[in-house]
Amino acid sequence: MTENPILRYKDNRALPSSFQGVGLYSNELDWLSVQGGSFDRAIPRTGTGAERLTTTFGNRAYSGARISYLGATLKPGYGLEASLYGSRFEDMWDQYYLGLTHRIGDKSAVALKTALHYYHTEDSGQQRLGYIDNDAASLAVTANHQAHSLTLAWQQVFGNEYFDYVWESTGNYMANSLYSDYNGPNEKSWQLRYDLDLAAYGVPGLTASLWHAKGWGIDGTHYEGGSQRPQHRLQRAWPGQRQAQRKRLDAGLCGAIRKTEKLGPAHHRLQPPRQRRANRWQLRRIQDRR
Repeated sequence: MTENPILRYKDNRALPSSFQGVGLYSNELDWLSVQGGSFDRAIPRTGTGAERLTTTFGNRAYSGARISYLGATLKPGYGLEASLYGSRFEDMWDQYYLGLTHRIGDKSAVALKTALHYYHTEDSGQQRLGYIDNDAASLAVTANHQAHSLTLAWQQVFGNEYFDYVWESTGNYMANSLYSDYNGPNEKSWQLRYDLDLAAYGVPGLTASLWHAKGWGIDGTHYEGGSQRPQHRLQRAWPGQRQAQRKRLDAGLCGAIRKTEKLGPAHHRLQPPRQRRANRWQLRRIQDRR
C-alpha cells in the first residue's frame, strides 16, 4: 500500500483501499528515503474490483489514465525533516508538495513540533477537469508533555477551485484534514486539538483526541472554468511565446476577414441565422483576444 503526500491508502473501513501499479521505496540511508510509483487503477474499500482513477471533489465522470509520482524525504539532523514530491495525474492535473518539520525539546519536559505543508496544483494535458491553478498551505504547532499534546493549526486555500486529490486515497497531509478537509475555494480554517496517548496508562496503541475546527470564507464565484486557460495565464508566458501567440491570433483574424471578403455578402445571406451569429461571435472573439 502506498503512503506518501500524493497517494496514500484510505483505512476507514474494514479493508483499506489500495492501488494497482508499480511503486518503489528506498530507505537505505538513515537520512534519506525515496519513493516513486505509477498506478492506473484503484481498488476501493467497499469492493474487490479495480476502478479507473478519478477525483475526490471534482466531476467523477472524468478519469485519468494513471498517476505517477516521485519524491524524497531528507533528515539532515537538528530535528529537521524536509519532503519534496512531484506528480502527474494524466490529463487532470500536475501536483507538487513541500513539507517541512522541526522538532525540539524532550516530551518528558516540553517538546515542540512545527509542521508546514504546501501543495501546488495546476491543470495538465487535456484539462478534463477544466482550469486548475491553486495553492494550499497549513502550519501547525504542537506542544507535547509526556502523554499530553496540544496543537494549534492554520490552513488556507489560495485559488478558486477545490484543493483536490485522487479518489480512494488520503493524499492530503494538510493540518486540518479531519472529517472535513476544509479545502474549499479560498477557504480559511483553524484548529485547536488535544491528544492523549494512552500508552502511558497501560493501553499501547490507543489515542484519544478532542478538537475544535472552524472553516470560513469559501468563495468560488471567481472560478474561470472551462477547458481554456484564462488570459492572465497566457500573459505569464515568456516574451517569445507571447509574440508567437499574437502572430497566430493575427493570422486567424486576417484569415477570417479574407474569407468573409471572398465569400461576399451573398454567402452571408444564405447562411442560417444561427450560423451567422456563430461566425460573428468567432470574429468578435478573435478581435477581443488581440
